[in-house]
Amino acid sequence: ALYVGKYDGMKVRELAKSPNSQGNIILEGYKEASKANNIWGILPGQSEEMIMVSSHHDSAFKGASEDGTGVAMVLAQLRAWSKIPIEKRPKSLLFLLTAGHLYGGIGAETFALVQVSLIHHMAPNDYLYL
Repeated sequence: ALYVGKYDGMKVRELAKSPNSQGNIILEGYKEASKANNIWGILPGQSEEMIMVSSHHDSAFKGASEDGTGVAMVLAQLRAWSKIPIEKRPKSLLFLLTAGHLYGGIGAETFALVQVSLIHHMAPNDYLYL
């Protein structure tokens, strides 16, 4: 993915208005190892079968409209479900906020690889991705 800042984006748009405009984008950069963290927890229900409520929490820029709202929705679901007595929650709920969304979904992939036992408890076709 290539992200362009506001002012560079405005310049590109202005140049693109010309009927004969042409251009190349040359991207130079490097990748380096880094650390990212997933955040998760389980709200027990009547069975070990789980429904996952998930979103990612990282952004390349200011992510309030995408990432912030996803996190807020997961936390709102957690708050709402935690007020319901366990006797009325037929399945357990796994709340997951993943990192590395813009790096090939590495947080979700790592969670699935490391938490295999939890993945095996997922209710088939029951999930909520926010």
